[in-house]
Amino acid sequence: LLNYFAQKGLDSNRDEYADWVLDQAIILYNEFKSNFINLWNTNSSRGEIYSSKVFPSIESFQLAQDHYLNQIWIDTLGFIGAKVIRRIVGIAHVADIEKISDVTIKASIEKKALKFASYIVVQSQYYNDIHTIDSIEKLAQYAKEINKEV
Repeated sequence: LLNYFAQKGLDSNRDEYADWVLDQAIILYNEFKSNFINLWNTNSSRGEIYSSKVFPSIESFQLAQDHYLNQIWIDTLGFIGAKVIRRIVGIAHVADIEKISDVTIKASIEKKALKFASYIVVQSQYYNDIHTIDSIEKLAQYAKEINKEV
C-alpha cells in the first residue's frame, strides 16, 4: 500500500504501475485463500476443533472455513493499517516514500496513506465479505479515491 501511494511522488507517469500494485494485492489474497482452503481440505485430519463430529456435513464445515478466513481477513486489515501508520509515524520509514525529495508532495502522500490506514483499522470489520473478492476491490477503489485527492 505504501508503494501504491508513493507512486505519485516518484514519477508523474506511474498511474498504470500504481494500479498494477493494487491488482497484485487482489491476486495475492485470491491465491492465499485458494491455497489455504485447498491445503485444509486435502489434510485428512481436521483437528479436534473442526472434526467431523463438530461439523458433520460438508456445508457446515465450509461455513466454519469461511468464518475462520473471515476472521483472518479482518485481523489482516487491522494489521495492515497499523503497519502503514507505524512506517510513516515511527522511525522505520519506507524507501518508496523517503525517496521523494519534494516535502510538500511527500507530506501529501503520507497524509493520504495515513487516512487510508486509519480507515481500514477502524472499518476492518465492515469488509468481511470473503465469499467474493468484492471487499478488497472496494478497499482498492477507496485507496484510488484518496490518492486522487489534492
